[in-house]
Amino acid sequence: MPGFKAYKERLTLLLGGNVAGYKLKPLMIYHSEIPRALKRIDKHMLPVHYHHNKKAWMTAMLFEDWFVHCFIPEVKDYCRENKILFKILSILNNAPSHPQNIGDIDESVKVVFLPPNTTSLIQPMDQGFVAMFKAYYLWNMFAQAVEATDNEEKDLRTFCKEFNVLNSILSTGKVWKEMRKRTKEEEEIEEEPE
Repeated sequence: MPGFKAYKERLTLLLGGNVAGYKLKPLMIYHSEIPRALKRIDKHMLPVHYHHNKKAWMTAMLFEDWFVHCFIPEVKDYCRENKILFKILSILNNAPSHPQNIGDIDESVKVVFLPPNTTSLIQPMDQGFVAMFKAYYLWNMFAQAVEATDNEEKDLRTFCKEFNVLNSILSTGKVWKEMRKRTKEEEEIEEEPE
């Protein structure tokens, strides 16, 4: 299309949870330390843990920081609230950004790495959950676009130009929360006797 320039913004999102339905607060990695859209926002109030990296990629240093300062405290709180012993098994794919010694940080957290090139086949989060998140996220973004264009506030091109990292963060939080609600509703439907 003449005059059309592909949008090249990117970010990395780390999602995690357990089989009981508990989901960690997502980690979002973006290329800018303080994007314009977040200048007046308290990062602690966001529905994601926000970090930055020049290429918006996960690195071993970012992963270890998240593991120590986000993952372990969140899981400890979850265990305390549910009166569960803090003994965790964390299953990670064998990515270069996951330090091999990450399991040595806390003796109550055992880390198991999946064999190379098997993540898409046996990683629990890849068994439909990540795809479901992406589908809900895309649906949410299209719903926002339809609402903006229906009210004639703006056209689709303007909506897309103005969609920034803050919009993405807020959409991620909304979708993540909605997935929890929908998952619980589906469980309740399955448990009801016929």
